Amino acid sequence: MGDISQIMVDLGSMDPSVRGPAEQTVNGARESDLGGFLVALVKEMRDGSKPEASRQMAGVVLKNSVAFDAREEGRRNELEAKWRALHADTRTYVKQEMMQSLDSTPLVARIVSLVIANLARIEIPAGEWQDLIPQLCNAVGTANPQWMETALTALGYVCEECDGNEGLTQALAAQSMPILDAIFKGLYHESPTVRYNAVNALCNAIDFIGHHMENEEQRTSLINGICDAAAAAEVATRQKALETLVALAKLYYEQLGAHVQQLWNVTTHAIANDKEECALQGLLFWLAIAEIEVELEDVETNQSYTKAILGDLFKILADCLQKQEEGQTEEDWNVSTAASKTLVAVAEAAGDAIMDVAMPFVHANIGASAWRQREAAVLAFGCILHGPDPGLMRQVVAEAITTI
Repeated sequence: MGDISQIMVDLGSMDPSVRGPAEQTVNGARESDLGGFLVALVKEMRDGSKPEASRQMAGVVLKNSVAFDAREEGRRNELEAKWRALHADTRTYVKQEMMQSLDSTPLVARIVSLVIANLARIEIPAGEWQDLIPQLCNAVGTANPQWMETALTALGYVCEECDGNEGLTQALAAQSMPILDAIFKGLYHESPTVRYNAVNALCNAIDFIGHHMENEEQRTSLINGICDAAAAAEVATRQKALETLVALAKLYYEQLGAHVQQLWNVTTHAIANDKEECALQGLLFWLAIAEIEVELEDVETNQSYTKAILGDLFKILADCLQKQEEGQTEEDWNVSTAASKTLVAVAEAAGDAIMDVAMPFVHANIGASAWRQREAAVLAFGCILHGPDPGLMRQVVAEAITTI
């Protein structure tokens, strides 16, 4: 294949006359001898004496050559078949070298994490690479922050691959305890990047931790860990922690009863005081709760969380409705539009009870001099239309229509 370092550098060139020949060389090498091609890429990526640009590009080409997450199913199946057809020694070599690359430079390490996840998607359900998860968990337990960061990143990507992959989900569920132990080591680490990657891994692992959520002690530890992360100094970590709470609400609604006050405190603090990206996740948490309770109407498992806190929840949503952006449309996504969507679901979950908390706000603000208050009143009225009994709502609409 020639000077692989130069070829990798040329692949990143903006000049088509330089990049084109490099692409032809790479495609030819990939098609003629995939195994040898992958080995050459791994060696280039692992060689610390090579230019950083060359190492990064070698990692990108390697990832794209085994990327089982390709969007087109046919292409993904083709790549999987080519990987399976490689000699076992070649596959083992690539996997071992990926694990030895956890302490690479940050950009290379991220690519390594993606390659590991792509390979795990096909290998683990087939009974291969059974030591991957133990190795990643052990790496998290080291004193090297770079190893921890990359291992947690890889764990997060591997967990993300569970979507639509029942075999991988079952395999990871069987190893969920060491995975969670590794994640919790990262949650309380001094490095902000390690903490973020731990929260991200936990968010991606939510689907297969059901049996831990059934255990009161473990459930409490999990929720405490997520809530602690929601108070982190870094916005990205807080946002990811709140996103994890949203996923928790959707999957484990029935297990949240003893923790509702804690979850209320964390989510409403985010809504009222945090950056918009965090506030949105706080609103989505209560949207998820309300939508579940609409589905569970008249079902014994309905815990009626929204009814229990209806007055306070409406006040939070009403404040958000008054944060409209000038010229916003229904397609915009911000605190105001998220609150209106949440209020629609809350009204449906609360039924007639929404009238007692919403209508005083509507009456008090419909004639306000400030346009945001007026629009919030109209919007609140529109959001609750489908919540109460139709007969009651028709009467209220008839009384209010001349005003609005």
